[in-house]
Amino acid sequence: MYVKNWVDYTHKYGFGYTLSDNTTGVTFNDDTKMILDDDYFHISYYAKDPDTGRTGDTCTCHTIGTYPEEL
Repeated sequence: MYVKNWVDYTHKYGFGYTLSDNTTGVTFNDDTKMILDDDYFHISYYAKDPDTGRTGDTCTCHTIGTYPEEL
């Protein structure tokens, strides 16, 4: 797997990429992450854990049509 495309807006928003398997992701400046699966339907959101401060400890999965308003 390799990075096909990327865009760097770290001065404002974060860093976005598309992988060779067509997975698309964004790492935001607040260290949260969002990944859109290659089916362009399922979204994984990795929030910072409020207790540890680490990203990746808390993951929620959604679809394009059903996601929390705050996202």
